[in-house]
Amino acid sequence: MSDHRREKRLERKVRVRLIEDGQDTPAVTDNVSAHGLKMRSGRRHAPQEKLSIVLETAPGRPPVRTAATVCWEDERPGPGGTVTRTMGVRFDDPPPEFFEQLLTSDGERLFDRLEKIQAMPRIVLDLMALLGDPSSSAAMIAQRIHGDQALAAFLLRLVNSPLYGFPDRISSLQQATNLLGFVALRGNLMTFFSQTLHHAIPDKGLQDYLWRHALAAALFAKEIARHCGENPDDAYVAGLLHDIGKAGLFFLDPAAYRIVMDQFVKHPIDFAEAETIQFGFSHLPIGALLLTRWQVGEPVIQAVRHHHRPDLDHTGSRLPWITAAANGLAHELGPHGHWAVDPWLDHLGIDPPEALRWTEQVRTQVREVFGT
Repeated sequence: MSDHRREKRLERKVRVRLIEDGQDTPAVTDNVSAHGLKMRSGRRHAPQEKLSIVLETAPGRPPVRTAATVCWEDERPGPGGTVTRTMGVRFDDPPPEFFEQLLTSDGERLFDRLEKIQAMPRIVLDLMALLGDPSSSAAMIAQRIHGDQALAAFLLRLVNSPLYGFPDRISSLQQATNLLGFVALRGNLMTFFSQTLHHAIPDKGLQDYLWRHALAAALFAKEIARHCGENPDDAYVAGLLHDIGKAGLFFLDPAAYRIVMDQFVKHPIDFAEAETIQFGFSHLPIGALLLTRWQVGEPVIQAVRHHHRPDLDHTGSRLPWITAAANGLAHELGPHGHWAVDPWLDHLGIDPPEALRWTEQVRTQVREVFGT
């Protein structure tokens, strides 16, 4: 599909309602990446005004509602003395179902550019189902992996890396499956999927940074979980996928996302804030949306959604705190060094200086996986 057709599809309209000071006003969305979600409304709205945006859902189901802030407004004269008012809004903490509704409202798909990553590969879905079936055997799993050369090569390279430290070289997929176990294999499947997705990003610098950071966060999360008595495999997956929404935003608008990345390379920034200024929303709800579509599991979804502000999670799970701390520690390996992670580690009962001592261990593990 040509870029021109994509842009036309991206500009399809979705009808919403704006609620402010008790007034209910109809509006129409226009474009997702014009420094905030662009809307046309009959009312005048001043910058920094707080609104509620409501999307109607299927008959019999309640509408989806989320808070937003007006970031700009513009008025232009139209034919016959009419005035066209447009504005950009930024979402405060939108739930994944809000974006899910934007994807399908009125049969239209506002976020068509996300279609590149809305499907998890069939091989991963099939294997996840097999791994969850008590009647599955290592031989059945190995046979299915044989059907995908890229996955088979990835798993054999991983199991033979110093990351696992097996004394003898392993050349059999069935042997690899037996040695790893089904739980570890599930995490490695998500590692393969994450790597494949990041490698689809044509910007080599961004691809390399996001994939290394994701792997480092996964390894830190696993270590943190071990030290605070939580499930290390769930923590690994949450750490691995915590920034998956960044890939989503890149596919939504590569040029706009490069602006955010350029800002990050030059100086430390709050990624979520910079993305919200550029797009109207950050990678946090987009990541949660994608994981919801992939049926990854609610604890991981909430950890990804709240890994910048784990205190906003109300499930009582410690996974968002683990993911937040792992993300901060992974930034220790990046261009800007130290990230403030002490409050999250303190919440988990982990001494921050002890956690920082894991940095060289994780740096070595990442190098081993990358071969550099």
